Amino acid sequence: MLKKCLINCWIGEFPEYFKLWEKSCSKNEDYDFFVFTDQAYISNYKNIIIINKTLDELNMLFSKKLEIKIEIQKAYKLCDFRPAYGKIFEEYIKNYDFWGYCDLDQIFGDISYFITDEILKKYDKINRYGHFSLYRNTASINSLYKKEGATFSYIDVFKSKENYAFDEISGIDRIAKKNKVKTIDINSMADIDVKHKRYLCVNNLNYEKQIYTWEYGKVFKYYIENDKIQKQEKMYLHFQKKKPLIKINENKSEKYLIGENGVMKFEEISEEIIDKINPIVCNEKIENILYYKKKILDFLNCSTKQKYIWIKQKIVGR
Repeated sequence: MLKKCLINCWIGEFPEYFKLWEKSCSKNEDYDFFVFTDQAYISNYKNIIIINKTLDELNMLFSKKLEIKIEIQKAYKLCDFRPAYGKIFEEYIKNYDFWGYCDLDQIFGDISYFITDEILKKYDKINRYGHFSLYRNTASINSLYKKEGATFSYIDVFKSKENYAFDEISGIDRIAKKNKVKTIDINSMADIDVKHKRYLCVNNLNYEKQIYTWEYGKVFKYYIENDKIQKQEKMYLHFQKKKPLIKINENKSEKYLIGENGVMKFEEISEEIIDKINPIVCNEKIENILYYKKKILDFLNCSTKQKYIWIKQKIVGR
């Protein structure tokens, strides 16, 4: 079996849902999860590897490995460096066949059910999302971020304090396409739509009545279609900036419900339970209007440099 690891850099207090993330990771025993953080935390799971680094220490490490003066001031900027993690953390990942990165605001299902060794043997890059991507651990792939193809060069991105989403479509994904890297997108996650209170997906079909669950290491979407409850397995659920209310004991719960009203004790799925956990309480068209109004205000209030970045990405194509 191929060896795989995922990396996350986190500065500041862990979010409330961290223990949900941690436990879901533990069920994926064929993956190791590195968390570089300034938090004094010890994980009880053998495949969760906590490595203490302050932001200043990460800046020094990044500068040394990238041979560029790096001065990250805000933790969110770390996302732009993700495509270079293969180089930055090379000592930690040298014994793995694949490395990658992921977010903390997600709950994993059975990753290897969707990303099999057969897929890994065939492709060098899996997925184009910052919340989950994998790379073959080779010198050429680990230096892919240096090559041409992105909307902005890695040097411009790494030296700037602004955010470029270099770990996604306008950055490393465009580089991979230009350089004909063997890639595949596994669109099997539940990527929750931040525009709406109700848990809807941005990446696949939604239903009037739907809910998500975590059951013994697997993520499922339940929905009603043709008056019947249907069930579909997902690779993971990505909260996408939502902050779910946790109403369970994370350490003891082996299955739970996930929806607008929180992460709750598991009950047998029914139309009544779906309405209870993930109800329709707002007009989705109004939610869309309010969301894009906020996006316009964010654009107007951001720096001139950030405006330039967003406009160019929009023109070139993110």
